[in-house]
Amino acid sequence: MQRAELLAFVRRDRAAVEALRAAHWRERHRVAGPLAALELADQLRRYAISVHPGWPDQAERDDDLTAHRRVAEALRRVGTLAAR
Repeated sequence: MQRAELLAFVRRDRAAVEALRAAHWRERHRVAGPLAALELADQLRRYAISVHPGWPDQAERDDDLTAHRRVAEALRRVGTLAAR
């Protein structure tokens, strides 16, 4: 890459890029449906395992479960507050 190309990339309109990205995923979801997102996630998971066969290890699984519990509890609290 040339310096000018790198500068153009760095200076690009981030809002326009994000708008295009959002439009792309909305259209993909509309055409392919919600199962496509799950299939893509599974493909990413399988790829990660192919390059790092031990992933996730037990410590990573434990950390993930802890994070999920923390988020679930925060969502329960929000639901309780919203019901008041």
